[in-house]
Amino acid sequence: ATLEDHLLQIGAACRARGIRLVVLSYPFAHPRLEDVQRRAAARLGAPFVFVRERFDHELTTKAWDDLFVKNGHCNDAGYAIVAEMAAAAVADALK
Repeated sequence: ATLEDHLLQIGAACRARGIRLVVLSYPFAHPRLEDVQRRAAARLGAPFVFVRERFDHELTTKAWDDLFVKNGHCNDAGYAIVAEMAAAAVADALK
C-alpha cells in the first residue's frame, strides 16, 4: 500500500509540473511489487517498463555477477540496461 501511495503521489507531483512519468520494474523477480507498479502506472496513464523481462533474458547467457553487485543492486552493466530501457520509454513518451 505504501509503494502504491508513493507512486501515485509522485505521479501527481509530476502531473502538476507538466512532467511525464515512466514507471520501471525492478530488474529481478518481485511479482507483488510488479503488480503494484503496473497498477499505479495504469492509474497514472504512465508507461510501465518491464525491465525484469530484459534481465531474465540477459541472465540466460550471463552470470548474475555480470549485471549485479553482491548486495543485489545493478553494477555498471546492469544500470546501462536500465538506462537504455528508460531512455527508450522516455523517447516514446515524448513522441
